[in-house]
Amino acid sequence: MKKKMQAAIAISLVIFCLLGCGDSSAKESCSKVDCKIMLEKDWSTFCVYSSETEMLLALECKNDDTEDAYRSIGAETRAFILYDLEEEEIKRIYPMDMDALSYSAAPFQDGLIYVNSTEGKENLEWQVVYLSEHSSDVMLEGTCIYPDQLPSISMANGVPLVLWMNFEDETAGLSSVTEHGMNCIISENLNWLINTSAACNSKEICFPAGGDSKYAELVVADASGMISQVRLDGKITSYALTKDHVVCGLGDWEETGLFRLLRYQFRTGEKSEEAVPEPFYRMCGGDQNEALCVDSSFSIYSIDAADNQFEKRNDLFPTSPCPVVFRPMQGGKRIAGFLKDAQYTYYIMDAA
Repeated sequence: MKKKMQAAIAISLVIFCLLGCGDSSAKESCSKVDCKIMLEKDWSTFCVYSSETEMLLALECKNDDTEDAYRSIGAETRAFILYDLEEEEIKRIYPMDMDALSYSAAPFQDGLIYVNSTEGKENLEWQVVYLSEHSSDVMLEGTCIYPDQLPSISMANGVPLVLWMNFEDETAGLSSVTEHGMNCIISENLNWLINTSAACNSKEICFPAGGDSKYAELVVADASGMISQVRLDGKITSYALTKDHVVCGLGDWEETGLFRLLRYQFRTGEKSEEAVPEPFYRMCGGDQNEALCVDSSFSIYSIDAADNQFEKRNDLFPTSPCPVVFRPMQGGKRIAGFLKDAQYTYYIMDAA
């Protein structure tokens, strides 16, 4: 409780309204989001969720805990900030009492669903928590070893879908959050999932599964269960889910130095591949049949999933190329977070 009070006091000191901080130099394809947040040293934000009307930022603060380089990156989530994109104002602040970062959260009903984790002696102990005005309820809990095995939350047709791995009972699966609690959609053995990363197109999600001993698969699912899956021949560099397609970068530097772009129409089963000059990373799809990604130098590419075509689009940068992450919105738009001087600046990026 003491830590939560300290977090709330600190948040009040680092968040305040800013007037006239729009960016007149932004391209027409990008409009700057005035988050009304100014951060002190060692504080930063990261966009963990966005929709047509809202985006959710994790407010982070550095710490000095670097004992385990595999499981600690020296920062903690101190709050989640829900920002109204239509009214251009902070809608709600959720102070957090965490000892770790949380990149998985989403607004749900009148509250927030998020993933919390603590370090045990050998494992990470995780919880999926629903926080409302009146209570804080643990919906699901378990253990894992590394951060990429922590549960991930995606919103599909307004329903939170939770992809999870639990080393305690050696299971993995997909569950939905309902008014009555957690509903288990898929439950498999632990080796079924490679990790818990998931892509979402607002209706379905896509995630990597183990397949057999040689080939991995990308699985498409929704609240009713698995819809489709595609076998992959090569290492995944990144993947995304669009309205009707899975797009995935394949290849590796070590073995072949060759890279490909896979397009899979998960509603019909049509599959094709095309050679690309270098690996694609940070792919982001959405509710249209196109995606954005970057290469190793952070040049932006747009991918037409329907035609399996791609082109470089550095005209989408509001300034010079720099590290960027994308979050899908509706109508083919995205939130783009551009990183400069250890801080993200957010833009609404029109359909590519």
